Amino acid sequence: MQEDELFYLFKNMYNFILILFIIFTALLFLYLIYSIIVYFRTKVPYIVTPKKYFSVIFQHLNITPQTIIYDLGCGTGDFLFAAEKYNPKKNNWL
Repeated sequence: MQEDELFYLFKNMYNFILILFIIFTALLFLYLIYSIIVYFRTKVPYIVTPKKYFSVIFQHLNITPQTIIYDLGCGTGDFLFAAEKYNPKKNNWL
């Protein structure tokens, strides 16, 4: 009887691992489809500007305290935060 129970246990564990693999593969496939759809709708890749180039960019932009910078599609906002640190100004919101 113990051999049958052991076989049943391993059979269930194998099925569980197989189901997890199928779910993971399906999710990966859905993410791939989503990425392809997003790419073909926008046709714009997401490329991050390396932080080591920020100071060079700011020198060429001639940022002053009166400069307003708009960063469309800024992602995490690293460029905007670095611009604020490069030439901070008083925040007069109202």
